[in-house]
Amino acid sequence: MQSAERLFYVYHHIRPDTGQVFYVGKGQGRRAFNKGARRSAFWHNIVNKAGGVSVEIVAQKLREREAFLLERQNIAG
Repeated sequence: MQSAERLFYVYHHIRPDTGQVFYVGKGQGRRAFNKGARRSAFWHNIVNKAGGVSVEIVAQKLREREAFLLERQNIAG
């Protein structure tokens, strides 16, 4: 693996009121913890109703293709 290779992780956003996963994503850096304007209105509505969001990192240090595949598997259930 080259040192310049970009590595990703897969994460879940979980409703603290029900414990249910409502979002699955892949990211780098602080993406999983970002609650800003780059999130959809749907995402913000859930977070507001649930009283926040919990973050679970599912897997780390993945190549982008691996992260995409794992993200898709997690979305499919």
